[in-house]
Amino acid sequence: MAELKCKSCGTVVADGVDLCEKCEGIINSHMGDDAPNEGENLAGKKNISKNKKIKRFFLVDILILAILVVSVVVISKFTCAASGCMNIVSNSSKYCLDHKCGYSGCVNAVLINGKYCKEHTCNNSNCMSARFLESNFCSLHCCEFALCPNERFDNSRYCEKHKCATSGCNSQKTGFLDYCFYHRCWTAGCRNGNANKLVVGRYYCQEHKCIISGCRSEKDYNSEYCILHNLYR
Repeated sequence: MAELKCKSCGTVVADGVDLCEKCEGIINSHMGDDAPNEGENLAGKKNISKNKKIKRFFLVDILILAILVVSVVVISKFTCAASGCMNIVSNSSKYCLDHKCGYSGCVNAVLINGKYCKEHTCNNSNCMSARFLESNFCSLHCCEFALCPNERFDNSRYCEKHKCATSGCNSQKTGFLDYCFYHRCWTAGCRNGNANKLVVGRYYCQEHKCIISGCRSEKDYNSEYCILHNLYR
């Protein structure tokens, strides 16, 4: 059997080997008169070498691409979804602790410069506090009337619906009346405010007060005067 040698480095190789393991050069075959044309043999083996290198580079490219894809998936799943943030996400949220709503159980993103998401931020335009219970406003801006979700009226602790109708009074209405305890008419069943709205006390509306100027007493039955002025008029 003819000895096979690498054409480039002269290393002796086993029969049937096309490329030298040492230098990856083409094997120079001496197989007698029946051996193929040397030029054709060399060209064919060069093509084999070239194809193996292409295949090797292709596999490396596939591996790099796979690593990149996996990296993108991992980064997108475990890093905060807020623009430019690379912090780790918090619990089941898509956002980190800095960008996740601070309301208990909420996983939404906070408003800009806020601590809570839009759904849990007070509706008062100048407030960024959390909403109170079922109200759309925080504890400082929601009406104090039981279960009322409305916003307080000006400096009152109650909304316009539940505050005393007397101008300047911020107290709560009394029962079904439109006025507070101090500004309601004290005649039983009357829904009016008293005639001395800026004065706190037991007074009556224009319909039920004595017609004598300066008198704050209630009219007597079937009279335009109070009991006292009925006696002395």
